[in-house]
Amino acid sequence: MKPEAWREVACRSRQQAELYFQKQNFGRAFAHFLVALKLNPQWKPELKEQFSLCLCSWGNILESQNRYTDLFNCYEQALEIFGDNDAVLNNLGAHLYRSNHLKEALHYFKKAVDVNTDNLQALRNLQSVKNLLVERWHFRMLNDSSRNKAYRDAIIKKVSQGFNSVLDIGTGTGILSLFAVEGGAKEVFSCDVSETMINIAEKVISANNASGKIRLINKMSTDIRIPEDIPNRVLTEVASALNIDFMNREQLRKLIQCDSVFSCAAKCVAEGNIDAAAVWFELHLDDDIVLSSAPGSNSCWEQAIFPVKRPLHISPNQMINFEVKLSGRKLCVDISVTDETEVIQSNKTQELEHNLSVQREDPQKSTSEIHEMLNAVQLQHDGNIYVSQELVKSLNDSHWISAVRNVCKMTEVVCSQKVLDMSHFPMLGLSLLEEQKDNSSDTDSSLVCITRIPGDELAIRTWAKIHGINNSLIKCIREHEISDLESNGQTFDLIMTQPFETTGELREKTFNSLSTIRKLLNREGILLPKSISVDCKLVQSEWIKKVSGVRDISCTCGYDIADFINEYQVSQHLDFNLDTTETQDLSETATVLEMTLIDNLDGLITKDLTVPVVASGCVNAIPYWFRIQFLPGGPEFSTLHIGSFVKQAAVLVEPELCVVKNQKVHLTVKQFQSILHIELEEQ
Repeated sequence: MKPEAWREVACRSRQQAELYFQKQNFGRAFAHFLVALKLNPQWKPELKEQFSLCLCSWGNILESQNRYTDLFNCYEQALEIFGDNDAVLNNLGAHLYRSNHLKEALHYFKKAVDVNTDNLQALRNLQSVKNLLVERWHFRMLNDSSRNKAYRDAIIKKVSQGFNSVLDIGTGTGILSLFAVEGGAKEVFSCDVSETMINIAEKVISANNASGKIRLINKMSTDIRIPEDIPNRVLTEVASALNIDFMNREQLRKLIQCDSVFSCAAKCVAEGNIDAAAVWFELHLDDDIVLSSAPGSNSCWEQAIFPVKRPLHISPNQMINFEVKLSGRKLCVDISVTDETEVIQSNKTQELEHNLSVQREDPQKSTSEIHEMLNAVQLQHDGNIYVSQELVKSLNDSHWISAVRNVCKMTEVVCSQKVLDMSHFPMLGLSLLEEQKDNSSDTDSSLVCITRIPGDELAIRTWAKIHGINNSLIKCIREHEISDLESNGQTFDLIMTQPFETTGELREKTFNSLSTIRKLLNREGILLPKSISVDCKLVQSEWIKKVSGVRDISCTCGYDIADFINEYQVSQHLDFNLDTTETQDLSETATVLEMTLIDNLDGLITKDLTVPVVASGCVNAIPYWFRIQFLPGGPEFSTLHIGSFVKQAAVLVEPELCVVKNQKVHLTVKQFQSILHIELEEQ
């Protein structure tokens, strides 16, 4: 094809791409953009933003339809053209993140930040995935030298007493396994369900010259199987302890009603320490068909394990005596060694199931219920229900409740009839309905509020009932249904937003929905809060050091661990509590940013300012918090007070900056939608 023909095809494809993009047919638009850019790469700079938006929209559609193969194929093609497009890299990472491919998501978030350090979305995504891959308590534990030394001493002591076979459950970085090797353990098995922690542990073990001495198992401890995962727990031949004939009624009666003792013996096949006896069964369904729960059988039944009080050293060909006691439904096992007078009795009694068809609880269901109980707060209402933590926290913040009630008294607000209250608990909307309930002219009053779990709605309606409010005036919806209000043409006299997360960040969902929220407001309507200010100060905190990274090799008893886990350091700490955290203030409070919800926050906003130092020290954190003014001349609310339902966040300064009194420090504050980032440098 001649060059003129190539250019013609490219131009036609670009025209089609832009036409389909305007019609929001993103799939066809993406296909035509690919053709146009492959034929004419010179268009890349001018089509970069439009192409990224098109791919983002098309990717979201494919993800909503669970078409993941098509989704990742599209991104593979896009990266062939825009391999250095930070928006494409970040969006691919986001898809991987949501589909729980965290390791792969981390890779693309890193690449996006490397391409563009001002991509605050990619930076926050990178922080989030690091927090998930390595929980922050790992840093606190590794920095606790007293804890680590105590574990080291205890483990080495036990190994010296003959506990030569060690299983480290939830190994993390592998530090406890290293202690076992240091003590001279003959075999060390270390398990962890986290692939990331296993990878870190593998590097730590290698760096500390323990390769080949520790076997890493990427499993939950409850999923470990013998002999597949731990082949050396078997030291004797198998012995048959008891045979039960289910056709023999007299035998069954005696087993159930009388205490019975059975003895058997097994020959040792290897030298080692006996730590426990494993018991299983073989079920003969007929003369030929047998079910077994033996190790390695992959049966749904597991083995019963009877640990001994202390290890029992044995040699090949030595005989082990087992005494099996059956009392009612309880089974216990005693172990003794020929030529030894001491009998080692198991310290665990197992209950023998009297019916092989006993139904067990669904473990997934149980875990879900426990998780819900731990992450919800109980409210009494004709029985027990669960409401969100955010709802209860906001109700317990007296400063917040007082400020909201004072807003209700303002002239601009009190006449509002149609209200959308997006708060965790719609105190503003409910208070207005309570004020208006005796006013016969306010028959059009109504409240739409957001609920997060079913119990929230019951709590809201219970509060309304107690305060004499007609529940038919209240409509509860989920947050994703806000767009339906716009589709239905519904508008409001007053909208109360929820601009903060309780962890101390601006709320992403609220800021992403601002364009829709503004459309829901009547022409003369009120959007609350009117303004938001961001305040911060420079501090020095030893606690921050302990939770943000491993600093001193002495804390980890001389083992090289820091380099490997510090790869997962983050630059921001959420849920920071200045009330309870010991800090040294190195500056006064400074207001670094002010915004309104009417502002266009879709672009990157940058602000520079100078902060004077009031005390000498080393800055390692910049905690920040929010002040809101509901309306001009109205009450203010700060998230910095004792009992605030919104905690503070802190930007970590790495490396720390040492300053002296009266020095000035330069801050650069960046904002993109709900994302804040603060950089510090010496002036």
